[in-house]
Amino acid sequence: MDIEKKRYPGYYSVIQYMPDQGRREGVNVGLVLLREDPYFFNTRMNGDNSRAKRFFPGVDVSHLDMAKASFYNALERLNKEYGPLVRASLQMELHRRSANTLVAVELRACALDEDAFPEYEEMFKELVL
Repeated sequence: MDIEKKRYPGYYSVIQYMPDQGRREGVNVGLVLLREDPYFFNTRMNGDNSRAKRFFPGVDVSHLDMAKASFYNALERLNKEYGPLVRASLQMELHRRSANTLVAVELRACALDEDAFPEYEEMFKELVL
């Protein structure tokens, strides 16, 4: 008899580098994962800019690195300030920050194990690397 693991509702958003938002072409550079209960929040940016350079040869890598660091810091600040109540603030922050060259895909629903970190790592590999 297989005992199914309990799954918990969560949300994720892919962060894309999109230098020309009019064209809507982008490269995935980060991932945010949130589960409200039991609480889990993780955000990570890809430190390797080779895909961005391949798709957008004129990319200013130092500007991209600064934008990723700023985006990451803002999300971590939200996590520290709001903890489990972060979802509404996260959605507003993702929308506000999407006016720059980094664009956050709207929060999408997912189901997560109690230990969400291994799933986060797999999602990061699949969606960002």
